[in-house]
Amino acid sequence: MRRLFSRPFRALSGKPQGKFQSPGSVREAELDWQGMLIRAANGSFRVDVIAPDCLCVRFAPDGHFPLPRSYAVHKTDWQAPEFELDESAELLSLKVAGGMICLINREDSRFMFLSPHGTLIGQDAAPILFRQGEFRLGRALSAEARCYGLAAPSSALNLRGKRYTLWQSAAEQDWPAYVPFLMMLDDQAVDALLWDNTSRGYVDIGAEDAQKVVFSGSAGELRYYQFCGTPLSILERYTELIGRAPLPPLWSFGAHLLAPQPTSAETLRAFATECRAQQLPCDVIALALDYMEDEAPFVWDNQRFPKPSALIGDLARRGFKCLLPLKATLKDLSADLVVKYPNGGPVSLS
Repeated sequence: MRRLFSRPFRALSGKPQGKFQSPGSVREAELDWQGMLIRAANGSFRVDVIAPDCLCVRFAPDGHFPLPRSYAVHKTDWQAPEFELDESAELLSLKVAGGMICLINREDSRFMFLSPHGTLIGQDAAPILFRQGEFRLGRALSAEARCYGLAAPSSALNLRGKRYTLWQSAAEQDWPAYVPFLMMLDDQAVDALLWDNTSRGYVDIGAEDAQKVVFSGSAGELRYYQFCGTPLSILERYTELIGRAPLPPLWSFGAHLLAPQPTSAETLRAFATECRAQQLPCDVIALALDYMEDEAPFVWDNQRFPKPSALIGDLARRGFKCLLPLKATLKDLSADLVVKYPNGGPVSLS
């Protein structure tokens, strides 16, 4: 069972940066055309209604909300649905027409999100923490939840129990997460959010405390997008928000097989014939580097490939695409047109 507004999380260790603060109690709230502005004792929140199943939550200690510039968000011209604010002595309730419900605890400014039918989607495990530009958002993690996303390195599909660095780096023994979108599923609902902050930070998915997910940023603004719905509908809304890349050609999703070496026109044709004879679901034949003459990109070896255009056409008629690799080499240093290290040495890609 999920507990509403579960106990606070312990501040994580790190270099002292001053004392953490929380927003404190809610002082007042008002609606505008975008959503809701909440003034708390130690800062302000904005809850902008993006769509019935998507809300943008922002926090500013100084109470100022400049026009957000996001490297993650592509679509900005949304047709927001109608919404209303209900207030009681304990809660603020932002209700989106045909969509989710956002509840804010007046006592400590914790957030809770409900589906249109009143099912709990997600909730803060404690009030947010902030100090000198650093922010931490702790979300409750149910015992049954499975966690997916982050575009993390190869690991188990369920990311629960791990901590990932939110930073673009390839350092050894590091676990960077490249897309700070996390989806948490249990038998009751799907809790999904996009952490929209480009500073160095981390996401702890039940590693330190099995009942909490903690997002942390070291600078900028605390801003995240909360989603509601089924996994498929959430992905539809999420990709609408961040933009969708053009679909690659369907053959690029097929099996790629490496041609046998040494490579020649004859061995390629024989390999293609054998693939079809064995009914292998191959769409692409990748050549080895020895197709090139003197390692020159896209320059065929005339001895082994006398008529490359005819070869490629023959493979295409059998349903194969031909993939040509490149080898990064420095051919001419006389013009001094190479990338160098600060000490003057050339950067090697090998």
